[in-house]
Amino acid sequence: MKKKIIYPNNTLTRKMNRQGWETVEQFYHNSSVNQVVSRETCRQLILHQKKVVEPIFIKIAEALGFTPNEIKDVLHEYGYTDFVHLIGDHHGLKLTDEEETFLSLFRKLRRSRPAVVTSLLNIFDSLCCVAEIDCSEEISRLNKRQ
Repeated sequence: MKKKIIYPNNTLTRKMNRQGWETVEQFYHNSSVNQVVSRETCRQLILHQKKVVEPIFIKIAEALGFTPNEIKDVLHEYGYTDFVHLIGDHHGLKLTDEEETFLSLFRKLRRSRPAVVTSLLNIFDSLCCVAEIDCSEEISRLNKRQ
């Protein structure tokens, strides 16, 4: 029987869990973070066992779905503020609970089953046609990210 790992209760681990990642290992292997940082560095940064290298921390926070303002807040919380001024402000961007939930669902689908996202985009395209809405630009942008 595999022993359950108990992670410290910090901002990064809470966000990791809310985004559907059960372990740092799972997050590392199924996100873009593995392209820029080693597994051990990722583990140490998330568990707050190593001094944060801000650009790497920012990449991990982005992969966890933090907004730019949340990244700034977490950098301040951890006391790493050298790069905060370089992060853009998004004070005007407020998502409703419904939009946040939809975004979270989309991210979970994209991480676990990328093929499902392709089907979802086809459904969106069909719905836009039925509603007589031109959503070709949005669908194209999402298809490019696949």
